Amino acid sequence: MTDRRRSWARVVGGARRAVSRGKGLKLRFDHTHAGRALKRFSVQNGNVLAGGVAYYSVASIAAGFVLAVTVASAVVGGSPRYRQAFFAFIANSLPGVITTDSQKGLVDPSALSPTPVTGVVGAIALVVLANTATRFFSGLRAAELTMLGRGAGSPLKGKLRDFAALIGLVVIVLIGAGLQIAASRAARVIAGALGEGGVPEWAVRSSALLAGFVTDALFVALVLLVLGRSRVSARVLLPTIAGTALVIGVLRALSSLLVGGAASNAVLAPFAAIITILVFVDFVSRVLLLSGAWIGAVSNPDEDTSALVALPSPARRARGTVTTKRAVGKTRGG
Repeated sequence: MTDRRRSWARVVGGARRAVSRGKGLKLRFDHTHAGRALKRFSVQNGNVLAGGVAYYSVASIAAGFVLAVTVASAVVGGSPRYRQAFFAFIANSLPGVITTDSQKGLVDPSALSPTPVTGVVGAIALVVLANTATRFFSGLRAAELTMLGRGAGSPLKGKLRDFAALIGLVVIVLIGAGLQIAASRAARVIAGALGEGGVPEWAVRSSALLAGFVTDALFVALVLLVLGRSRVSARVLLPTIAGTALVIGVLRALSSLLVGGAASNAVLAPFAAIITILVFVDFVSRVLLLSGAWIGAVSNPDEDTSALVALPSPARRARGTVTTKRAVGKTRGG
């Protein structure tokens, strides 16, 4: 019996030492840059904020597409080639949105037409359309400012930043479409120079991935610098932008697989596009907010994350209140 007690005491002692060692390691990790960034993301309810941003994206997508088609038509004119490249880039950037030959999306490009902006009524309609499309950026701006530890600032300046971000996003999409056209032209030129061998498939895919990485990096920079008003050294900013863009590219590839899997399911097929958009934007928003928390941890190295404002916890039961045990005891005693 004594040996059993000693063995059990050794097991308990080892478990306690392991728990103590784990707490020590966690305490050390909490004081690192990554630990403070994760703490900031957790305390500021990053997951909840990302969910709100995903909702705003669904509410803004219709207005955003009509506005994008209007601007793109004014820029590229009536060229079917550039129009096709424009929608192909959007389809690759945001899975589940554009209807293609292989999948059903929320928007059919053939059904979209530019919104006339002639006259006072057309100008007012364009402003209302742009204001609806900026709801996504408004939510993302508020969430990013929270992670960066910056004040909200003037509402008017915030709305102007939302419009600037919307214009910047349209420019980024046009740049991405132009990069894809340039890559396809370069591939044809190289194929003609090589003769029968042509360009290997991996080279074509690499050029498309490179174009996607560049546009993702520009979008991350737009969110951090324009919406978040981040002021940090390039030594911290550039690696953060590059790492975030890489993660977004991986999420896009996984979302494309989700579209294919949901489309083959008879129950999920009608909702495949909306499910994909919500999931993709939610995870992308989390990555963007984590990058903001990472920069916020750099900008505020001595900040105590326990002092940050979090969602209120449920109130504890006050002493002296009636519990089930007391009620049962009183009933029996009575």
